Amino acid sequence: MLRKDWNRIRRCVGELAQPVRYASNLAWTMVGIAISAVLALLPWQGAKAELSLAAQVKYAWISPALVIAATAAAIIAVFGFLFARSFAKRERTDVRGILADMDGIHAPAQSSN
Repeated sequence: MLRKDWNRIRRCVGELAQPVRYASNLAWTMVGIAISAVLALLPWQGAKAELSLAAQVKYAWISPALVIAATAAAIIAVFGFLFARSFAKRERTDVRGILADMDGIHAPAQSSN
């Protein structure tokens, strides 16, 4: 095996990034936040009905905040899953390319033996 071929493969392997697990972790965290916000909204609606008018006015921000939190978390989760999927696909493609290079270098050396 030529040194330049080995260096090329070594460089390719070195450039392979570690899997981006934080995108999936972030997405699953956002799924949990969205579900929690929706589940918190359900009892809040019942509790809000029992409050006095002054308390309802004072805590009027809670329902919109829960809806916004659930919506934002769901959107971030979708983008997190899409990013994780595209990164995993790119990583598989890179690995296949490096393996093909290694096979291409190894085959001529194998046939000369």
